[in-house]
Amino acid sequence: MRSVAVVLSIVAMAPAVAVDREDMWVVPDMLLMDHDGDGIADQNDDCVNTATGKIVDFMGCELPVDRFGQNPINIRFDYDQSVVKPEYFSQLQGFSNMLSQQPELAIELSGHTDARGSDEYNQALSERRSNAVAQVLIERFGVNPAQLFMVGYSEGVPLAIGETELEWSQNRRVQAQLTRHSSGVQFVKTQGSE
Repeated sequence: MRSVAVVLSIVAMAPAVAVDREDMWVVPDMLLMDHDGDGIADQNDDCVNTATGKIVDFMGCELPVDRFGQNPINIRFDYDQSVVKPEYFSQLQGFSNMLSQQPELAIELSGHTDARGSDEYNQALSERRSNAVAQVLIERFGVNPAQLFMVGYSEGVPLAIGETELEWSQNRRVQAQLTRHSSGVQFVKTQGSE
């Protein structure tokens, strides 16, 4: 009992210090600041003014990448379907011919949905759509799978805003973004980011 009383009297004599909780995080936040938004903390960034949306190496410097052909393919899908219709095969064949002539190309096949359905369901559906287009390109037209990167964007990147069948049909699609990477390593985890 005597030790409890001693501890209480020592605590009572200690000066009260008011600490603003946000002040405690100022130093760590400063260490992680990324003014140009390239994913590399300023303290590790050799190129602190990289333009938004550029692909960078592990030092934050822009990699030499040529982007061309906004959407060389636009494959549309029926509601709640991920089957590529034969009417798109000629478009995909022309696309595959270009890819076979330029093996240095990397292609993102982006799947999209309309706004109907849950987020989880639409995410899976958009991924099935991009995988279905990749499967046709690989199996039917002989595209090198290493050139393809499939991603699903769910309903997050609509072409048309609205709630009519016309707008929904424009959003149910797979498109491609072509890139040509000449060298470099992308998005390397920096020390201390574990």
